[in-house]
Amino acid sequence: MNDRWWRIVRIAFFELVILLLVAVLGTMAQAPAPIVDISLKYAVARTDLAAAGGSNEHLFGTSVAVRVNSWAHGRADWLRFGGTPEAHVALFGLEARRSLKGILPPSDVFKPEAFEVFGVVQGGFARAIVAGAKADNDFAASVGGGLDFTATRTDGVVVLRVFEVRYLRANLFDNGRFFKNNALVEAGIKINIDRLF
Repeated sequence: MNDRWWRIVRIAFFELVILLLVAVLGTMAQAPAPIVDISLKYAVARTDLAAAGGSNEHLFGTSVAVRVNSWAHGRADWLRFGGTPEAHVALFGLEARRSLKGILPPSDVFKPEAFEVFGVVQGGFARAIVAGAKADNDFAASVGGGLDFTATRTDGVVVLRVFEVRYLRANLFDNGRFFKNNALVEAGIKINIDRLF
């Protein structure tokens, strides 16, 4: 994808995020009290998909989500790639969640009400650092989804993120020599701050 099309994609993405946020904020008057949760997660990433220079990375990250209505959450993420080059990614966007209750039938073994599925769309920026070279910054975009296990017998304080799969794109160094196309698989825990008090 050349620079011109990448700029068009960036503009369209930000317009979409703004429209979604406006739609969500318009329903906040009917929303329940905000819920804030913080996630700590470990991820395995395949960087530069389909490129000879791609590599497998292990990284840690965190995210903060704030509920704005019954299904939508504003979400901010930070991820750190610890390989070469080292990269930091900050993402902001919208997460939609829904319980599996009513979607999948219950059974003696499987309890759908104990699980939530979610999808997330985010935009932000990435910064890569290489020893002896000037750091590079660029727009980053991510889309993905996953599954949470909510029945942890902690009165809603702790939720297990069973998995999250996402695609992350950022053009860093020479129009994407690093981190142009990346696939991430994540797992971790979420702590609902409001339930602690």
